[in-house]
Amino acid sequence: MLAAILAAILAGCLLGAARAAEARCALQGGPARAVAHVVDGETVKLDDGSEVRLAGIVAPRPPDSSDDTSFWLPAAEAKAKLETIVAGRSVELNYAGAHTDRYGRQSAHLFMMRDGQRVWVQGALLSSGHARTFALTPNTDCLDELMTHERLAFEARIGLWANAAYQVRMTGDVAALMRYRNTLQLVEGVVSEVAEVKGRVFLNFGDDWRTDFTAGIEKGRGAEWPKDFKSLKGERVRVRGYLERRNGPYIELAHPSQLEFLPAEVQATAEPERRRRTRRKPDATKQEPSAPSR
Repeated sequence: MLAAILAAILAGCLLGAARAAEARCALQGGPARAVAHVVDGETVKLDDGSEVRLAGIVAPRPPDSSDDTSFWLPAAEAKAKLETIVAGRSVELNYAGAHTDRYGRQSAHLFMMRDGQRVWVQGALLSSGHARTFALTPNTDCLDELMTHERLAFEARIGLWANAAYQVRMTGDVAALMRYRNTLQLVEGVVSEVAEVKGRVFLNFGDDWRTDFTAGIEKGRGAEWPKDFKSLKGERVRVRGYLERRNGPYIELAHPSQLEFLPAEVQATAEPERRRRTRRKPDATKQEPSAPSR
């Protein structure tokens, strides 16, 4: 009973934070259209024939990155959720950054009226656990607000967060990280060393940068990053992004929303401490790489 009460209090606090976040998010207003068809959990087709890719979120996809998502239950559930929200309804398009993506689709935030309330479609998908937050420049406006909505589902472990395919990975499990190359992942660990090489910053999470997990940042990307990257050493963080192979597993950090600082009390799944050795300087050639207002 006590656990249920505490969970309800937490959910209420997070919901209040999400609504407050929406009020701080400013977007550029656009036209109103009707949704003629839901393509997948992050894409809709409008009555004028154009397609809209929902900005700032990524719908669930199979771990093997297959183009066929029909067999993957989280993807089917995300599509069904989006259909429930918008299919056949009028939506208002709002923009953050670029209006179109590289495929010619519109990239927009969608809003609609339901029971007298203005609903942020991206926020509804995130808070129900049917999408994750992710975006790259120039579409990074409102990422903090989207993350607040995502946290509702993450803390409650609902939707995709209840599926083992989307669990937070640990930096020490290098073999597992390599298996998830080219997929969006959340990776948690302690920064063991920070190296600055030719205008790039590398956050190393193990004894050997040649094989262990690393996150990289291009210096000068924005004022939001720490002025002293060396201060990140010893911090427990959660890294968000697409895994690739650069020596070992690697994630490129393009926006501060990809690096979440974790307090000590959330270390429930912390990996065992590993013996640290004197580190060599990385080789740069190998490590290169209510609702929102308008």
